[in-house]
Amino acid sequence: LFYEAVQKTLVEKGLDVPIHILKADGGTMSFASSLQSPGETITSGPAASIMGAIGFASPGREVITLDIGGTTTDMAVLLNQAPLLNPVGGTLGNYTTLLRSLETRSIGLGGDSCMTVSEGEVRIGPERFGPAMVYGGSHPTPTDALAVLGMISDGDQQAAAKGIQEVATALNLSLKDGARMIFETACRRILTEIHKMVDQINSKPVYTVHELYQGKKIDPQEILVMGGPAEYFVRGLQEFSDFRVSNFKVKVVPKCKVANAVGAALARTTCEVTLFADTRQGIISAPQENFRESVGASFTKARAVHKAMDLLEQKALFKGAEEENLEKEIVEELEFNMVEGFTTTGKNIRVKVQVKPGLIQGYDEAMTKLRRTNSC
Repeated sequence: LFYEAVQKTLVEKGLDVPIHILKADGGTMSFASSLQSPGETITSGPAASIMGAIGFASPGREVITLDIGGTTTDMAVLLNQAPLLNPVGGTLGNYTTLLRSLETRSIGLGGDSCMTVSEGEVRIGPERFGPAMVYGGSHPTPTDALAVLGMISDGDQQAAAKGIQEVATALNLSLKDGARMIFETACRRILTEIHKMVDQINSKPVYTVHELYQGKKIDPQEILVMGGPAEYFVRGLQEFSDFRVSNFKVKVVPKCKVANAVGAALARTTCEVTLFADTRQGIISAPQENFRESVGASFTKARAVHKAMDLLEQKALFKGAEEENLEKEIVEELEFNMVEGFTTTGKNIRVKVQVKPGLIQGYDEAMTKLRRTNSC
């Protein structure tokens, strides 16, 4: 129904343009092909944020990306401008999906998170009850604290002050001191969650979308912040950070309020193909592609790679890829002899290939223009 509604709306508007859907691995697929594999679109929101930050991450550095929204903050890691990949796929609740996805973490803290005071401490989120009071809401939020601190000048300043005053009074603080405590609490909570994410990543092998880093330990040297309140949080995250890396910096992504949309627009179409060959049975197959073919006993791993690449190109073009953006690569190639008694009876071959997740050709020009704006 959603697909049909979108198509109908485009026709009514006189728009004849291709539609692409972002996937959990930071790539895209055509709207039509998404009907066959809708599960691949999980966590596409955080993936869009990551892709929007790639072009601004310093080469050769380990970078944290933060997208601070109204309800949540999404975070991830870039290693030399390549996002980390979750090797077992994204999770939904306690369930592992095995769907290829980027390594992300989301916490229930955003600019519009509701605040309460318990045992002398302010609690932020995970609930959200509409917009901040400065913008017509009914509950005090970190955004209201930013207004009291003079970082936000529009909206209903009196309403913001009224909401923060309630929290400050419960904390036995003045209005300004209460707002400062709220802002500091939010920043420190985000930084704590960054450390938790890094520790979790460092407890297992580190995969990027390009390669495996065996024994690699992530030590962030830069934080890139995007989202509505990003420009206000940069200073606090820098001030309260306890990262001790030389020249550690917290920076705002240009056009931070729409950086995730930029990432979705510039992401290339991605997909992968896994091919199996059993020369004893004389069969090669790619089950997910509904492909099966007979081969001779002399079939080699090189031919398996060639066939897998052909299937990959067909699949990518069906999903909406353009030929100039088909940056194909071998992810895995294995070959084992099958032996009975003392005689080799055949070979078992496994090949996995992919269109590498990344940005489309020519994205450098768009990123350069955004850098020149130097603002959200």
